[in-house]
Amino acid sequence: MLRMIFLVIVWGCLAGCSRDVGRGGFVYELTRRGEVFFLGGTIHVLPEEYRKIDPVYAEILGRVDRLVCEVDGSSEAGEVFALMAGDDVPTSVLLGDDVSAELRGSLSDGGFDPSYVDRMPPHMIAISLTMEVYRRMGADSEYGVDRWLREGARRGGVDIVPLETGEFQAGLFGGLPLETKMGMLRSVVGDLGDLRGQGEALLLAWRDGDEVIFTERLFARAEEIPGLMERLHSERNRDWVGKIEVLVADGKTAFVAVGGAHLFGECGLLALFRERGWVVRRIDRKGLPDAGDGA
Repeated sequence: MLRMIFLVIVWGCLAGCSRDVGRGGFVYELTRRGEVFFLGGTIHVLPEEYRKIDPVYAEILGRVDRLVCEVDGSSEAGEVFALMAGDDVPTSVLLGDDVSAELRGSLSDGGFDPSYVDRMPPHMIAISLTMEVYRRMGADSEYGVDRWLREGARRGGVDIVPLETGEFQAGLFGGLPLETKMGMLRSVVGDLGDLRGQGEALLLAWRDGDEVIFTERLFARAEEIPGLMERLHSERNRDWVGKIEVLVADGKTAFVAVGGAHLFGECGLLALFRERGWVVRRIDRKGLPDAGDGA
């Protein structure tokens, strides 16, 4: 629930990646002066049938001593929701009667709950609408790559090190400026009629391992939302690079697995690590054994 799928829909811009279809997911080997680690992009909710697509994740997890992930997944849902909501001023209070009535009508016409307008702040409506679309597609966090990797690491005795707490991540949303929260709402409501199509295209790009389409779908509207990319993507990536370098410097082999959006773009992890002298090589799933119920 924590890394709401809204994050996997709205960001994007791709720097320096070629189109290569058929790999499945996104995993890379990074090397520098004798150091080595693996970096994988995840997707936080998936339909059940997508769990068997990417055996490379299982293959790499079986080679490493440490899994570095975004969050440990242990936070209480109620506390997370409260932190995400922030000041919790309902959207109807912010918009006024006429605009609120128009928004309720748009939600109702799209088959969504119009009472969101009276119960939720604007960014939480955006997140809830996106989650509902993915739910209708059969996608669930139960089948997300993040959860599968954490469960596999626990079974295999692999150390798990989170980069952030769930409370910190939730607070990022609650602490967004009002302008950004309203921008999130406008972006999602403006695409209500095409949210399912966008979601299906994103999942197909994930299945095919198509970096170009995946990142185009992620980042198509990001710059239209003031402050969103810097706060939720670029700022955190710059902080993570230093943390990751410390974690991989002790000689233990690590698999760093974070949301797929964090890999790409001018401030994506791949670009930032290249700037620091790391050589990046994408790992192809071709030739790997069938991972069964792998990620």
